[in-house]
Amino acid sequence: ATGDGAVICANARTGDPIFRIPLYKAGINSSLLLQNNEKIIAIYGTPYEVGRHMVALKIPHVAAVSLTEPVVVPLATVELWNNEIRTSASSPILVGDRVFVTSEVGDLVDVDASTGNILWKLQLGNEQRNSSPLYADGRIYAPILNAPGTSAAARDESAAGGHGILYVIVPDDAQGNIISQMVLDGRCYGTPTAY
Repeated sequence: ATGDGAVICANARTGDPIFRIPLYKAGINSSLLLQNNEKIIAIYGTPYEVGRHMVALKIPHVAAVSLTEPVVVPLATVELWNNEIRTSASSPILVGDRVFVTSEVGDLVDVDASTGNILWKLQLGNEQRNSSPLYADGRIYAPILNAPGTSAAARDESAAGGHGILYVIVPDDAQGNIISQMVLDGRCYGTPTAY
């Protein structure tokens, strides 16, 4: 993912460019997902760019034609699906054939990686930035920037303090089930790590 809104592929050994797929007008801050070595899933979010935000791309098989310029692959030739889920910095995770991501508006979302269909959403907060969910032992650990009920003054980025919240969720085919939650001192900008 690049600062100009494209997905690029480079040779890992040499750094030579292979392909570039333009997606958006602004940069992609989230990590990409690779599914079964055949599909790339990217997500982007901004209120200024409407339309597709989460997109799946078939990996193009192109031969590099230059050591300095990648082959530009038109989006229409590789797009498999797209949906409206968006986030500006939280990265999605892939669990089997399901994508979990915390959207910009604070929903934990379960997406079918094969079709792009949204299977369910679980409202966890009113906004999300930076931190990403973690999957371990059949559970999703989802940090949220501000705990529900946090005052507008405490949500102000220039204000000290604030409280984030960490949810522990067991996902199933129909919904996410919150089994635990912990209010934390300070906002949640980081991603949890399994130990």
